[in-house]
This record gives sequence, structure tokens and C-alpha cells, in this order.
Amino acid sequence: MLALTRRIGEEVVIGDPDKPLGFVRVVDVSGDRVRLAFSFPREVAINRRELAEEKKTGKPPPAPTP
Repeated sequence: MLALTRRIGEEVVIGDPDKPLGFVRVVDVSGDRVRLAFSFPREVAINRRELAEEKKTGKPPPAPTP
């Protein structure tokens, strides 16, 4: 796993820098939340982990415990 530090407005290039697959940009940081913007071709599927798992297994993930 690669962990990066980025500031608002900075991007991460995914794929070959000369012909990138897409970009991820930091849009906002508020407390412990980070907003990201993804710029990829429409044919590239982008899902949150919990939704990807739900689509893969066909059932919703267990509810978080308080």
C-alpha cells in the first residue's frame, strides 16, 4: 500500500504519467473527513469499498456497531 500526503488542490496521477489512466484530487479537508474528486474515463468503474463488496456478494454489509 502507498500512503501519500496531499494538500487541497493537489493530485495523484494513476498510471503512466505520459498517458495516465486518471487522477485523484484532494478537494476539501474538514476535521477527520477528506473529499476526493476522481477523474477517470466513464468505462472505469469507481466504487466505495462497502458498495463494491455488496455488488460482489449480493448482500449488504453488516451494520456498524456503536
